Amino acid sequence: MKRGWPLLVFSWACSSTIDKPTHITGAASDTSAADGDTGKKAEEDTAATSPEEPGPDTATGTIDIDRPAADLTADEVAQAMGGTLASGIPDPLSARAAYIDALSHRDTFCPGGGDLSIIGEWEGCLASSGWRFAGYTEYTGPTERDAVESFHLLADFRFHDPDGALFIGGGELDLTMTTDGGDRSWTSDVSGTFSYPGAENWMSTGGGSAVLQTTGSWAGSVWSLQLDGSIASDVHGLHLQAITASSESCDGQPSGQLKLRDASGYWYTMDATCGCGPIQFAEEEDLGSACVDARAPLDALAMEMRP
Repeated sequence: MKRGWPLLVFSWACSSTIDKPTHITGAASDTSAADGDTGKKAEEDTAATSPEEPGPDTATGTIDIDRPAADLTADEVAQAMGGTLASGIPDPLSARAAYIDALSHRDTFCPGGGDLSIIGEWEGCLASSGWRFAGYTEYTGPTERDAVESFHLLADFRFHDPDGALFIGGGELDLTMTTDGGDRSWTSDVSGTFSYPGAENWMSTGGGSAVLQTTGSWAGSVWSLQLDGSIASDVHGLHLQAITASSESCDGQPSGQLKLRDASGYWYTMDATCGCGPIQFAEEEDLGSACVDARAPLDALAMEMRP
């Protein structure tokens, strides 16, 4: 899964007080007396300003926050969830295909090399094809664009096509595949941002960002899926928790928990069974029940991996 590099911001404020020296004149005995008086005065000041018992603990108070009312009805929440899924469920194969397509436009000098790992200058280089390449990648796996086999891509790149469209890759793609005769099982991970307007899939919508793990299988003509993670969208973020679906039950509709994030930062939660279930806002306001239609995008995801 995704490796994170946290950004730590430290704020350090320093202040100091420098006491001005006291100049004492006169005989040595006067100086000693003055010192004695000064010490006695300091003790009195300390006793006056030092509380005998600690004051009240002010860190235990509570702050009341007025929660906004839900902006969406249950049906609107279900439609938004279905719309996010309909724009495409992130998968590593389609992102790798876009990456390989882009590298087919490189030349000997930019970014050079012949394999699918690149070590480029961060300021980038311009290939004779009109593509600009910058960044760094590490790739292991098949070199064929449409090979449905295990692979791994670690990416930190930005490419520009001749029309100026920006292809961003930051994160990891991973696919572990096992095939047994006509059956197949897999685990895939999409972690990070893989965004390109020229792609005709999830990469061209919602910023192309996700942290999503999918496990699935094909047994004969029957597919089964489980999804865990989050998907970005143009309007709402969508979180999927232990979502399961199968082509042989519930007409391929999902069961599990779907959570839609609204603009205020609160969540709409659906506990779905066969695509339908009650919806709550902010885990306390009941909005009623609704159904989300996710058969088509789940079927398309499974078909990507079909033997």
